[in-house]
Amino acid sequence: MDASFGPFWMTRKEEMFSVEGTIPGVLEIARRKWPDKEAVVYRDQRINFAKLKELSDIAAKGFIAIGVNPGDHVGFIMGNYPQFVWLQFGVIAVGAKVVPINVSLKADEIKFILQTAEITTLIINDHFRDIDYLTILGEMIPKYCEYEPGEVNDPSLPRLRNIIIFDSGGSSSSNVFTVDQLMDLGRQRLEGRSAPKPEPSDYAFIMFTSGTTAFPKGAIQTHRAILTGGYYSGKALSLDSTDKYLCVSPFYHVAGLVTGLYSCLVHGAALHLMEFFDADEAAQTIAREKITAGWGLGVMFLRIIESARRLGLDISHLKKALIPTGGNTFEKVVKELQLEVATNSYALTEGAGPVSIMLPDDRNWEKRRNSQGRALPGIEVRIIDRKTGTRLPPGNVGEICFRGWSNILGYYNMPEETSAAADREGFFHTQDMGEVDEEGYLYYRGRYKHIIKTGGENVSQLEVETFLEDKTPWVKRAGVVGIPDRRWGEAVTALVQLKPNVVVTAEELQNYMKGKIAGFKIPKHILLIEGHEWPLRPTKKLDKQKLRDMALSKLGIVSRD
Repeated sequence: MDASFGPFWMTRKEEMFSVEGTIPGVLEIARRKWPDKEAVVYRDQRINFAKLKELSDIAAKGFIAIGVNPGDHVGFIMGNYPQFVWLQFGVIAVGAKVVPINVSLKADEIKFILQTAEITTLIINDHFRDIDYLTILGEMIPKYCEYEPGEVNDPSLPRLRNIIIFDSGGSSSSNVFTVDQLMDLGRQRLEGRSAPKPEPSDYAFIMFTSGTTAFPKGAIQTHRAILTGGYYSGKALSLDSTDKYLCVSPFYHVAGLVTGLYSCLVHGAALHLMEFFDADEAAQTIAREKITAGWGLGVMFLRIIESARRLGLDISHLKKALIPTGGNTFEKVVKELQLEVATNSYALTEGAGPVSIMLPDDRNWEKRRNSQGRALPGIEVRIIDRKTGTRLPPGNVGEICFRGWSNILGYYNMPEETSAAADREGFFHTQDMGEVDEEGYLYYRGRYKHIIKTGGENVSQLEVETFLEDKTPWVKRAGVVGIPDRRWGEAVTALVQLKPNVVVTAEELQNYMKGKIAGFKIPKHILLIEGHEWPLRPTKKLDKQKLRDMALSKLGIVSRD
């Protein structure tokens, strides 16, 4: 059924949620349907849906007490803690908007987002892993600890009024305003202010893109997009109220927020939190809690499997997985875990999560293994020629474009970028390469910015990586970059991690590729590295800039970029 235009969308025949619902409304539905069922689990904290709603209401009263108003933007720099879950519900309940911020950013990067998104209240960890956020705060706002709630006054951040410290380890000084104090204010307040009733088309979140090639942009997401994205993510996993879902992706990414938090909310599953991904801890959590479902890149699941074997853990309850990785890796994870439900998707920040996905009733294994599924109901996908703007027929690689209920309202405070992102017909241009086959399955082929221009030819980094990992018998993981080359312009360069107990030379790999892939796609340089050397971003994806720097260093090349 078309979730964009129909009056209802359903988890099962007997369970309905209105498409025209909003986040506060769906939270209330969850409280009524599953009051005593666990909603959020973190270490020894176990919060059922009734308690989650209660904590959210208290937080909302606390926000009102410190002057958070409808339409305000509240920034979060927090790890995956239960407090994030109920605080963001509290923000939305008072009509304000949530702005999750990457926990790895430095002072200048954070300040850019605070300024761009016009943040009025900032909720920030005192520390997270090895990052001291109080020091970062001091760099941005030297007198931050002198301000009372509602009285922050820094000329460089004229909209900021409140700073709230989340004391995750009990180490914050007494002269800062904390989340605990906010909750105490909420408990003391007898009544909350009645907030304007939101509409599904109103925005609830500003999700910032990763900004790997330019300044990050704040994608404006509606209630409808977040909830419907969560619904379809859960539907693809056959998620229901008996499931226990392990969330290893941070909430500032749609994989954590939409595929994790809001998928569990809509379907009544228990959201089990990890502060950050650690394979040993993930395996231990899966075994201890009998986790049944989760999201993760293929390499993340393989690391969990390795940890479980080494630690002697039973992770056999894990039967449902969303694995945004295709090919041999996808197949290996499915077989190793003996998954009953395994799905792939094409998702991005600007799509509020999945734009296409493999739903459970699709039984075509080859499509499930190799494609990113079909466009979701209510979303239309086109492949276009970037140079001419014309629509390409099935089987041709071009730019992936889409429109539908998941479209962002724009980039906050960036009118030029907003105008350039979509065409006159409302199709968002992703800058991703892909193709659609005759049956409507989408195949992601990489980023246009990850194209190597070598000898007048264009080479997709992803295509060469996939070939090395799937079509050669020796390679466990590959990362491909382009490096400066006087003859070719750019030289295709592969960094390769071999499978255990394998011995092969770079020349032997190159010779094996001849005749199996176009000659100009065969790497001019193949560098063998160990698993611990991969430079990873917080999402566990390869950091291509650092990978390129590594290749240049190993080859002794000084970049003139």
